[in-house]
This record gives sequence, structure tokens and C-alpha cells, in this order.
Amino acid sequence: MLGIALALGFGVLTARHWSGGTALADRYHWFGVLVAAEAAAAGLGCAVLARWNAGRWMAWWVALVVGLHFLPLSALLDDASIAVFGLLQCAGLVLLARPLRRSDVTTSRYAGPLMGTSLLAYAAVSSVLVALGGTAS
Repeated sequence: MLGIALALGFGVLTARHWSGGTALADRYHWFGVLVAAEAAAAGLGCAVLARWNAGRWMAWWVALVVGLHFLPLSALLDDASIAVFGLLQCAGLVLLARPLRRSDVTTSRYAGPLMGTSLLAYAAVSSVLVALGGTAS
């Protein structure tokens, strides 16, 4: 329910400011480079994991790439909180690695909820800051 409420709230804000500038103005090409690099890193890493018969680690690897992509994204958006968030996600994934090595469950069993819950929490905090009249950064 929280995710739906946040999506609706941010959707309304986006619609209200549709003709305004964006945080990526004059930097769309760099965002494209970042997304391409992220997709390449995720894909190459998954190919290596598949070759090593370690396919169960693919979700963990993709989650790590996503967490790491927040570092350059924070520079593009000039928002240090995004970098802190990405580092926290990566730290959580590193902490999950040890118990995952000792089990045989797919890594998505724990990496998925970590990433989803943390993204939802970050969006909730951002929405509170926006509601208070500030910015999310």
C-alpha cells in the first residue's frame, strides 16, 4: 500500500511539474552512458556466473550493480543522499553474502527484499522531505 501511495503521490508531482526542468537537463547523454554501463556490467557478470555454474548468485550480482550505480547517479543528480543510499545497499548485500554462501537458496530470496524494502524506505523519506517543503536531497 505504501508503494502505491508513493507512486501516486510522485506521479501527481511529476504531472504538475511536467513542463519544468529536470535534474538531468543537459546530462541525458551521461545518464544513457551510465545505464548502458550498468546493463553491460550486470549482463557480463551474469554470463560469468552462468559459466561458473553459479547462477543462483545472479540476483545478488545484479543487486550489487544497482547499488553501485547510485554512486555516479548521485553525482549526475547532485544529491549526496543517493550515494549514501547506494553504499548502504551495497553494505547490506555484502553482509548477506556470508550467510548466502552457507545455504543453497537463490540469492534473490534475500537480495530482492533488501533492495525493494530499502528503495521503498528511501522513497518514503524523500516524500516526507518534499511534503515538508524541502527537497529530497
